[in-house]
Amino acid sequence: TTGIIVIAVLGIILLANMVVIIPAGQTGVYHLFGKVKDKEVSSGIHLINPLASITLMSIRTEQYTMSTVSTEGQRAGDDSIEALTKEGLKVGLDMTILYHLVEDKASDVYRDIGMSYEEKIIRPEVRSAIREVIALYEAKDIYSEKREEAVEKIQVIMEESIGPRGIEIETVLLRNVTLPSMLMGAIED
Repeated sequence: TTGIIVIAVLGIILLANMVVIIPAGQTGVYHLFGKVKDKEVSSGIHLINPLASITLMSIRTEQYTMSTVSTEGQRAGDDSIEALTKEGLKVGLDMTILYHLVEDKASDVYRDIGMSYEEKIIRPEVRSAIREVIALYEAKDIYSEKREEAVEKIQVIMEESIGPRGIEIETVLLRNVTLPSMLMGAIED
């Protein structure tokens, strides 16, 4: 009888390690002995090898914010982006990027980039795209009439650079433009 109890307990432990539940809005990356399987584990209940591990990754819409407000965004303190305009003026920009991880590419992102893909890919690509586009415009244009055009160009550049890596850009939001005080005064006048 003791042997049956031990076998039953081991069977329950083994079964518990074989059943994995992936919540809605997430995908699972299956890895066994350091090897990542190319096929993601979608939401629901799955039976897996009890020696394998599943790492959960969100496929929901996420946001990455860089702002002058110290409590906003992923980094504390002023994290706005400074860029030079066509005429060489330094402007500060508050940006929010809405994106999501493409489920079919989650294992590739996990294997090639890791879990900190926001810091390794999204942040530098956003900053690079913004600086590239803002340099095409004069400060007064970014502040007013050509703001949407600049945002669209930033989004296109980001989609081209980040999209192939398995991260889909949904929206780029230019939330605030801080102009040099002398130019701001001239515009207000």
